[in-house]
Amino acid sequence: MNTRIPIFSNDFIKKVVSYCISQNPDGTPNMKFWTPSLFQYFIEKGFLSNSYVKDGIVKAFIERNSWVIFEILFVHFFNKLVLFINKTLFNLLVVAKTSYNPCY
Repeated sequence: MNTRIPIFSNDFIKKVVSYCISQNPDGTPNMKFWTPSLFQYFIEKGFLSNSYVKDGIVKAFIERNSWVIFEILFVHFFNKLVLFINKTLFNLLVVAKTSYNPCY
């Protein structure tokens, strides 16, 4: 079983995303190429950036009533934020512990 994550260039992912999240001439979302499973994969692997979509990826998900993908996006980035905060707090505690020098 191959568990390696494929390497995609940012340009490739941006082109795929813009293709899947295109608009009809009247401004409505083009659902012809909408592929939620692809976006789920991109989110879970950390390949998706909000800047890949003109008005933001969140707006595109809302326009397509893709609340499941929106939830996956929210949970993924919330978990990354929590991990970042935990790592930062741990590093601050290590620095505080090593620099603490009581004068007895």
